[in-house]
Amino acid sequence: MPKKTALFEKHQVLGGRMVEFHDWLLPVQYEGIIAEHDLCRSRACVFDTCHMGQFHISGESVAGQLSRAITQDAEKLAIGACRYGFLLN
Repeated sequence: MPKKTALFEKHQVLGGRMVEFHDWLLPVQYEGIIAEHDLCRSRACVFDTCHMGQFHISGESVAGQLSRAITQDAEKLAIGACRYGFLLN
C-alpha cells in the first residue's frame, strides 16, 4: 500500500492528480503544465519533499563539515530545524 505525505489531503483538496511514485502517493499535476508554469513564474511554488530520504549524521564538528558538502550553512540551523538544500557532487 502506498504511503501518504503529511500534505496528501491538502493536495487532494486542491485538485492534485495523485500518482504512485516510489511507494508514495504524490501529485503529478493540478490545472495543467502551462498554468502551473505561469503561476510559478508570477507567484511562488512549493515542492512537497516529505517523501524524500533523511540522513542522520553525528560526530565532532559535523555541522561545519556538512556545510562544505551542501548549499546551506548547517551551523546556522537550530537543533531540530531543517532547511531544503542540495547535496553537491
